[in-house]
Order: sequence, then C-alpha cells, then structure tokens
Amino acid sequence: MPSLLRKKKANESYVKYLFNLSHLWLGLLSSLVLIIVCLTGTILVFEQPIKDALTKEIRNIEVGSERVPLDVLKAKYTKQYGEENVRITVPAESNKAIHFFTFNRQTGERVSAYANPYTGDFAGEESETVITFFSNTLRMHRWLLVRGTGKAIVGISTIIFLFLLLSGIVLWWPKRWKQLKNGLKVKFKAKFYRLNYDLHSVVGFYSMIGLFFLGATGLYFAYPQVRNGVKATLGGEVVVQANGGHQHGPRNNQNAQNSLNTANSGRGGQAKGKRGNRAGNRTNPTILETGLAKVNQEFEYRSDVVITMPGRRSNGYKFQKYNRDNTLGAYLPEYIELNRRGKQINRQAYADLAMDQKVTSIMRPMHTGEIAGWPSMILYFILCIIGTSLPITGFVVWYKREAKARVKSDSHRMNRKSQLQQI
Repeated sequence: MPSLLRKKKANESYVKYLFNLSHLWLGLLSSLVLIIVCLTGTILVFEQPIKDALTKEIRNIEVGSERVPLDVLKAKYTKQYGEENVRITVPAESNKAIHFFTFNRQTGERVSAYANPYTGDFAGEESETVITFFSNTLRMHRWLLVRGTGKAIVGISTIIFLFLLLSGIVLWWPKRWKQLKNGLKVKFKAKFYRLNYDLHSVVGFYSMIGLFFLGATGLYFAYPQVRNGVKATLGGEVVVQANGGHQHGPRNNQNAQNSLNTANSGRGGQAKGKRGNRAGNRTNPTILETGLAKVNQEFEYRSDVVITMPGRRSNGYKFQKYNRDNTLGAYLPEYIELNRRGKQINRQAYADLAMDQKVTSIMRPMHTGEIAGWPSMILYFILCIIGTSLPITGFVVWYKREAKARVKSDSHRMNRKSQLQQI
C-alpha cells in the first residue's frame, strides 16, 4: 500500500515539506472531480461550433426578396411548439436561419428550432440527442448531475484546485538559478516517467495563470459571496436583503431607473403613469420588428441580435448585440430594452458602464472562452486538456516515487536480514 506520509528530507525546509504533503493529499482527494470538471469544460468550449456544424443544413438558407416579420415567426413558433417565453437569435448573415430556443424549467424540456425568414417556415429542429448531451455535460460540469451536494463538491474542489496551482509553483521553484533552465523544458525524448514528470511540472507551470483564471471565474458562478466581493472590489454596491440574498446597489441600476423615470414623467406623473401601465398590458403586435430596427439603429455595427422575452430577470423585451470594435476583438454586450408597447425604457452601451458592470457583464464568456471567438476558444481548449491531465500525471509521479521507495526499503530490509543471519 503506497504511503501518504513520508519523512522530511534532510535538506528540505518545513514549509516545502508541508506544501508537498498538502499538495499530495488534496490532489488525491479532489483528482476525480477535477478530471470530470476539466474534461466536461473541454467539451463545452466547442459546444456552439459543434451544434452549428450539426445543424448546417437547416441553418443555411437561400436569400429571398422579402422577409417575414419576426412577430409572425414568433407567433408560428408559439402555435407549433406551444412555447411563449422564447429566446430568439437573429443572425447577422442574411443567408442564415433565425434560431428559436425555449427551456421549460418545470418540465426540463428544451426546444431548439430554426425558421426561414423568407418563407416563414420552420426548416427543422436541433437534434434532441445533441441538446440532451450538452445539457447533461453542463450539469456534470457544474454540479456532477446532483444539485446541492454536487455543487458544493465542485466548489470545494475548485478551491483546492487553486491551492494546488499555487503550491505547485512552490514545489517547482528551483533552489538555484542554474536549475531554472531544466525546469522550463519538457524532455520529450526521455523515458516515460521522466516525460510524465515534465508534463506535470513544466506544463503545469506554463499553464498556471490561465488555469487559475478559469478556476477563479468558476468560483464567481459557484458562490454569491465571490460575486459580491468582485462587485464591491470594483466599486459596485451590494445590498443585503432581509432574506439573506444580495442585489446590486442603486448605482448599478441607475441607467434603467433614469430611463423609467423619464418614461413616467413623459406620461404626466403618477396618475397618467397608472393609465400608462394599464395600456402597457397590451403588447405591441410588432414589438419584435420594432426592437430589431431600434437596436440596429442604436448600435450600427454588424452583429447577431439576441432577443429575450419578459420573464424572471426583466419585465421588458431585451435586444442585445455584441460589439467587437476593441483591441482584443472581444464580444462586448450592448442592448436596448422595450416595454410591451414598444417604448424604449433602457439602453446599455458597454463604454458607459461602471467598472464593476463592465467586468460582470462579460464574466460568463470570459469563463467559457467565447469572449474573443475562435482564438480564445482554442486557448481554453488547450488549458482544459492540461487541467484534465494534471491529476493523472500527478498520480503517476506519486505512484512511481512510492514504488521506488518500496523497492529501496525492501532491498534495505533484505540486506539487514542477511547481515543478521551471518552474525
């Protein structure tokens, strides 16, 4: 049985000795979870490109002379699939079908269909098998398919992962600068165990910053305390509610509140505001076409438009585009919001946001790798592969050392026994 506790070496400091033991124990404890999380993350990096490739035939359409109004397509979708609260993606390319997606939280059912905007027909649906596969992969990545307990295990394992990265740097750090050169190269021509050691230590060193970023952004979604800490650090306000929840402070909702105040004052105060609210219950029959035209007018660059209906997070229709006019070519979200009558009640340009909102609004694509398109997705894919391999190569390193120690111990015992027999 391999030992989990070794003696301190003569020339080894107590700090490095303790880091070595904790690196070993925590690594073995969390290895299986980290392999699952990193492996599923590797798959999820290319979720959208894989889906696009599999639906290529129904997404690519022939451009016609006139487009069917988006509100008509949405009504057809509701009639055909029985779903009202749908997310619509209108592609920037004129030869791509419009995507309708619905997730029913009560039944767990997902509907993903593509409509031809020139004929008004639905060209086809995304494979239920593909939808289920990526849905289960995401659930495995976030909470090991078990809500509550699984989420806690993934969160704790992620914290351990961050510690392993930092302690790994301590263990990798050479005693002398002359040894630094060897610690920066992978000896691909070496024997298996030496190559495995380099893949664990050297590759782990080069990928440490990227992997730490992935783990830290993962904690952002796992723990509300981390989200609130990020907001507070960047100057945002966090209000503690009576039920123990948290929300943005007044300053973070300033743009939306100013827009709503302007709309109310334009209707003539509180009395007219009440009449306006009653009128607002009647949805503008061309609300989607109105919003699509307005968002393209507000933000004139070329981009897909993602439309979300009123629901849990917003009472209005949200029309969002992604601005890539920046140094990194990152997808920066910008949107307008309309009430049911088609009146604009909010506008968010990325440049106008406070620092905490700029960071939190792109936190999800920064974690998934979608933030800069293919370059960032390829980088994240490589990082996830490395993250998946580190627990495996680390286990091999430990097991090989223990095997050598056992052989040495057995040899010493046999020599001692032989000497005693001679006496």
